[in-house]
Amino acid sequence: IFHNVKDAVVTVPTYFNDAQKRAMREACKIARLNTMHIINEPTAATISYGSIMKEEKKKKNIVLFDLGGGTFDVSVVRVQRHKIEVKAVGGDTYLGGEDFNNRLLDYCVGIFNHKYKIDMRSSGKAFRRLRVECVMVKRNLSTAVETVIEIDCLYQRNDFHVKISRAKFEELNAALFQKNIGILKQFFKDANMIKAWMACSRCPCRT
Repeated sequence: IFHNVKDAVVTVPTYFNDAQKRAMREACKIARLNTMHIINEPTAATISYGSIMKEEKKKKNIVLFDLGGGTFDVSVVRVQRHKIEVKAVGGDTYLGGEDFNNRLLDYCVGIFNHKYKIDMRSSGKAFRRLRVECVMVKRNLSTAVETVIEIDCLYQRNDFHVKISRAKFEELNAALFQKNIGILKQFFKDANMIKAWMACSRCPCRT
């Protein structure tokens, strides 16, 4: 964007109530943005996906699977021509990408503490450095089958080096993946949906 933005269409989670939407409008006002419309995120995602531009004559159901940093949202959106209707929403507001980061972080902390017989959690700086690396590892494993964490002088002049494979990452987060699947299956059942095809996550996982 090479110019000032004055008008904006703002997206919010489907579960936002009127008070939360008013708070969003107020936040935009403070930021000197004119809120043209407030729409829910599934509708925005559908428009971005481009389905609405295909002039679908028949009704088409689209499942949106959104595993964000702190929440997991799943929605069914019905599309026909220029009409978008959110038919069902679900998910878990306490499950997100940070939970996957934390599982990997705990694993690495355990390796470091066991090797050097000290608790690196007592150093906020070292802990933050390791967290940043764990986030990068998670992202790298989206395309690589193995990656390395290598930090010089992580804590008390002790270096840290460990290989992390995609298989290990999946093992550490197996319970979280299963929780995602369980929520999704229940959502399909409640929404009376039998089949769905999705390609919505950058994190590959064998389930």
